[in-house]
Amino acid sequence: MKNKLKLTAILFIIGAACFTLAACEDELSPIDKYVENGYSVVVSYDPSGANFVGKDNTKIFDAYNVSAYEEDGDGNISIKLVEPTERTIINQKISLIKTGYFVAGWYKNREIVRNSAGEVVDDDGNVLIEKNGSYYNSHEEKATPAYTYSDVWDFENDRIIYKVGSGVYEMTLYAGWVKFYEYDYYYLNDSGEWTKYASTSFDYKAAAADGSDKEALWVPRYENGAMVYSHPYSAGGEFVFPKINGTTFDKAYLDENMTEEITDGYAHIGTLELDTCTPVNRVVNIYVTTLKGDRYRIETADQLCKNVNVNGYYEIMNDLDFTGKSWPLGFSNSTFNGAISSHEGNNYTLSNVTAKYSSNDSEDNYAGLFGALGNAAVIKDVTFENVTFDISSTAPRLRDASFGFFAGDIDDGATVENVRIKGELSFTINGQISIEGDHSIYVFAGGKTDGLTFENDVELSFYGKKVGSKYRFNFDPENVRISENGTVVLNLGSYSKDLETYVATPFGE
Repeated sequence: MKNKLKLTAILFIIGAACFTLAACEDELSPIDKYVENGYSVVVSYDPSGANFVGKDNTKIFDAYNVSAYEEDGDGNISIKLVEPTERTIINQKISLIKTGYFVAGWYKNREIVRNSAGEVVDDDGNVLIEKNGSYYNSHEEKATPAYTYSDVWDFENDRIIYKVGSGVYEMTLYAGWVKFYEYDYYYLNDSGEWTKYASTSFDYKAAAADGSDKEALWVPRYENGAMVYSHPYSAGGEFVFPKINGTTFDKAYLDENMTEEITDGYAHIGTLELDTCTPVNRVVNIYVTTLKGDRYRIETADQLCKNVNVNGYYEIMNDLDFTGKSWPLGFSNSTFNGAISSHEGNNYTLSNVTAKYSSNDSEDNYAGLFGALGNAAVIKDVTFENVTFDISSTAPRLRDASFGFFAGDIDDGATVENVRIKGELSFTINGQISIEGDHSIYVFAGGKTDGLTFENDVELSFYGKKVGSKYRFNFDPENVRISENGTVVLNLGSYSKDLETYVATPFGE
């Protein structure tokens, strides 16, 4: 009585070298040996230039013993095939790998693609040269031709129908490879031409099979003041929108004329004609506009404190209250070349600002709410209200210092427009500072002060280390003078004086 098993297959892997060796020794190939033992149906799986289980030039063969199947009334047997990568061999799952591609299916027919001149080409249209049955590109590197496919095998529904006694039946199924589906990203270059700058890709078949959102993209958005380019996938992992260095994302469009804007997420429109292994709309172009520099949209004082960038562009979206928070030290001791302005020119207020500058570096010689404003800096349409600024240093000698309530120095190229400072203003200088060289202390700011308005008196305090009942100063507080341009002039010395406080009035008062 015949075995009732529906499927009896011998699975083994044979590399090209094995065939060569067998031919040299004039022996039967492993497949021929199985055929001699009644395995009359042989199905081979050709990876079409890829690798099974990480080995080059490897094919998988299924050999079926027809005696293990029950014949129908016409003497035929029906054999269902099993897709190779759904099985294991020697406790190892069979893998099929080709970087940047996925297997659309297995096909009974495969044809090499040729260009109009009859030359063999690869998937990118590059001409390949054939040598001894292999193909090579112009760099003499081994390459795989492009193929067209037809007659896809349906492993769920298709069957091999074999007539018992009809001899050996052999069939080859070819892996049909398709490049990962892509988003190509373009920006406008200086000549006003759209130029590709990046690509992202995904496995179309895997995304379609598990119903995931890995075929989607999401445009960047502001979170906690900064632009965020990543977005989590629902099943884990994340999508990252490509960034152009030195810029911040502005908008993304589906067309060159910038009429179809993507405002949130977008699902790839690509499809696949499985019967012929033909991708449709495999590549979707995304047209991206950007803004110069790293941009921030600040809605809270905490967001400003956590996104310190001396070259950043800050858009203040509403009033900010710094109660309980310190002004960023990165602004106070550095040269700022970015921009700070209120959204749509609303002149929002930054209130209750407390800043304390301290440095161990004797060459760190600028201090203020901004250490210095460089020639690219822009500060406009903002108000500072109720500000305390305290300068101290533990450096043994602070050389060529330039201090100012608003900035130690404002470059002539900097832009300061419609900036107001009002309310209770306190500027304190620690008397323990030892100053050498060409130093300047400004009640308001050093350099160009156009566009900067102080609406109240500034309380200027000097203090030192307490020795007994006195404070030790490295300058003579009784000889402090304030010049017309706001410079504080000190006569240096070593005196024991009580704490001294001065009030500096705005210019012209």
